[in-house]
Amino acid sequence: MEVKDVLKQVNSYIEKKEFDKAMKFLENSGVEAPEIFNMKGIIYMNLDDPKTAEKMYSKAINMAKKKGNVPHFFYSNRAFAMLRLGRQKDALNDVEKAISISPNEVKLYDLLSNIYVSMNMFKEALNILDKASAIFPGHPMIIKKKKEVVDLSKIVIDPYKSLIDAASKYMKDKEPRIALDILDRTKNYKQTDEVYGMMARCYWEIEDYEKGYKVIDNAIKLCDDKKKKAEYLWVKAKFSNALNKKKEAIKLCRQALKLDDKPQYYYDLSFYLMIERKNNDALKQINKAIKVQPYNPHNYIRKGDILSHLHKMDKAIEMYDKAIELDPLLKSAYERKQNAINAKKFEVGEHKKRSKDMFA
Repeated sequence: MEVKDVLKQVNSYIEKKEFDKAMKFLENSGVEAPEIFNMKGIIYMNLDDPKTAEKMYSKAINMAKKKGNVPHFFYSNRAFAMLRLGRQKDALNDVEKAISISPNEVKLYDLLSNIYVSMNMFKEALNILDKASAIFPGHPMIIKKKKEVVDLSKIVIDPYKSLIDAASKYMKDKEPRIALDILDRTKNYKQTDEVYGMMARCYWEIEDYEKGYKVIDNAIKLCDDKKKKAEYLWVKAKFSNALNKKKEAIKLCRQALKLDDKPQYYYDLSFYLMIERKNNDALKQINKAIKVQPYNPHNYIRKGDILSHLHKMDKAIEMYDKAIELDPLLKSAYERKQNAINAKKFEVGEHKKRSKDMFA
């Protein structure tokens, strides 16, 4: 029988996963050729016997060498077997030989990157894939493999970073409960202000203010960076306000502003002060926010609200008009303006009634 006829029949058995029949057919064929031993190696690999497979591939390679022509896939097949046997360095040598014979086989670069990954040599794996990208621009296999290697390197080299990235993704996808589970696992690797800060935001999203209030304290204690600490104090102020601890919210916002004079902190502080009827102080704080962000319409709405509390309706209406000028689609500005106009009419009506009553 011709070698090609033997291989054709054996391939049909292998496709049906009839490996015993395939091996028996090879033994009975009486044909000895490099391709036959290579096929035996494939069968042994399918039978989960990489040790015998490696021996068959070696015979195939040695026979082919004597004929002066070793196909690249003889080396790559043996590399698979060696990889399964934990002989990564030998596998590397074989794949490199295969590439030297046939440098335009994309699967060889994929295999070479897999061997480097098995050795936790992620930088080398990515270098190989970069080289493959230059040879095969835009090849989907290479693009996919590069992403897999990057993701795997994060998990192996820096599990903390990998978990943080995963939690961030779920937070973006509005899945705070899943993010919380991931962040809880992160604490097994590192306990950082970043973890507790993210957990606090998750608790805010699910409206568990008590837990968020406690967790943000850990972020504040662990943080050395002034601006980040200011942000955590601001977050705690939001929890304090939600838990009806108004005075504490004011105190925390003032502490945040000592570390970082962010307009958002002035904006929120003005609100907490307004609720506590400290309207003159609230007005000072919102003016500071406006000085830094003169084109933010919400600042003018807040100032209008404070002026309304001070019964300065004309000035409040001016502020709402300013907000509308900056953002004509801002519905809340129109609503606040109408409320101020109605309040002004009511106050004038009440004033006239009281005047008539005086002379009744």
